[in-house]
Amino acid sequence: MVRRVLVVFGILALLAGPALAEKLTVYTWQGFGTGSNLHNPKFTPRWNAVIGGKKDATIVDKKPSPERMLEQFSKAHIIYGSTHSGIPKGSPAEQGLQIGDKGDARYVLFAREIAPAKSKAQLVIINGCSTFPLIDESDGKVRNMATAFGISKSTKGRAFIGFVGVHPGPKGDSFFRVFFYFWMGAGGKDLTIRQALDQAKQFIIDQVAKQGGDKAQEFFLSTGAANIYDAEDLVVLGDDQLRYRDLKP
Repeated sequence: MVRRVLVVFGILALLAGPALAEKLTVYTWQGFGTGSNLHNPKFTPRWNAVIGGKKDATIVDKKPSPERMLEQFSKAHIIYGSTHSGIPKGSPAEQGLQIGDKGDARYVLFAREIAPAKSKAQLVIINGCSTFPLIDESDGKVRNMATAFGISKSTKGRAFIGFVGVHPGPKGDSFFRVFFYFWMGAGGKDLTIRQALDQAKQFIIDQVAKQGGDKAQEFFLSTGAANIYDAEDLVVLGDDQLRYRDLKP
């Protein structure tokens, strides 16, 4: 049994990418001030292996400029951000992403600044805090992160994943690595977003139980990572039935 479990972990850690479809691009970034795992030297190879790891198709930035982010938002088919986010204190109600250190002249990239990039990404995941509940936009102004990426409750063929409250970013990275493993086809067959979320959580729970917490943590798997998928906190806006095969270049 132990050998079998180790083989599973070996595959998850070392697989050479889940057949990232031709001409599909993935943009991921680690923002300012976050404890993200994306640039942890022990985590990065595992992340790249699952996402695809092709230099021309997968980008993992660290503390990118807002100009760089907007450029990539306009191009990528899948977007994943491990970043501080939310509604800044002392400003009008509008969601934003942290793009600088506290005290910098420009500290937040607001939703209204992202909207002009006209992102067509079919899956956007913001592993950050407080991108839900949605702020009223009845006056036609963009104030929400999901809206900035062109995704609403009724959107088909595209989805936005965000969070209601506060959660630990590194645990989110750990969870979404397993999510992508299932959703992109390496660990599951033709799963919807919702199915992949469910399977990712169950996989982590099972492996923590089998390995024990200390051993599982070596693979960035933990009860905390499993609990990132909380139905009252993690929200899928748009098409939660989207499958990886539905993505179009």
